[in-house]
Amino acid sequence: DPTTRIDDDEPPGDARALALDALAAEVDLAALATPLVLVATERNSGRDGAREAEAAAAPGVVETIALGDADGEAKAGDALAKAAERGSWLVLANAHLASEKWLRGLEGRLRSIADAAAPGFRVVLTAECDGSNARLPRRLVARARVVALGAEAGLRAALLRHCALLGDAWPPPVERGRVRCLLALAHAVVSERARFAHAWTKPYEWNDVDAACALSAADRAVDDVADDSTHVAPDALPWARLANACFGATYGARLERASDRRSLDAIASRVVSLDAFEAADRAP
Repeated sequence: DPTTRIDDDEPPGDARALALDALAAEVDLAALATPLVLVATERNSGRDGAREAEAAAAPGVVETIALGDADGEAKAGDALAKAAERGSWLVLANAHLASEKWLRGLEGRLRSIADAAAPGFRVVLTAECDGSNARLPRRLVARARVVALGAEAGLRAALLRHCALLGDAWPPPVERGRVRCLLALAHAVVSERARFAHAWTKPYEWNDVDAACALSAADRAVDDVADDSTHVAPDALPWARLANACFGATYGARLERASDRRSLDAIASRVVSLDAFEAADRAP
């Protein structure tokens, strides 16, 4: 079976590292027959195939280019030749958005350069699994080793995926940890709503990139008031900034309807708030 499934329904930490090791092993295995790997993710799963491929690659030997327009396709063509010469990984993200003509040409280019490529050369295509994947040429898919990144549905699974983004660094103040937990819950609510029909006016595609951006912005907001202190009074935290500028602006950038904006604001004001922070064992 040329398809391998790598799920993420285990807790973060060692299991996350094992999943990335498995992805790296699958990419190496592909080189036995072809340097091409197709990493497929479910739409609105919260998993970012390009990000996970980058994490699985050895440091310094991977370049990522987003497809979807003529500029990205032109850059990808140049990067393909360089990666083959250096023996490095080239991650081509959002292959389902590339033009059919370019994708057909990619299969031919791979045939022409694969034999002369330096050891270690890999091309990793990432694509979402939905109706648009019919645009991927069958010969290209048949040539690739397919890795399916599975994603368990539900708030628990979304929270575990978010925890994997945090790593082991938890700098002071102590209150930063609870703020991060509130952002994790808000991300889980927003992204899981996208799985249901009519929850939003269109199927917005929030993922790990949005979560990481919101976390980074929230950390800066906390740092601005903490001033290297070990503790900060909860009511001194910049809740309006955390809810609106950090969470709302990051996730709201994808919204197209006023009704969706109102729903997002309602989630942010309820979950990323002082009342939620001070709730003992109750979810906001």
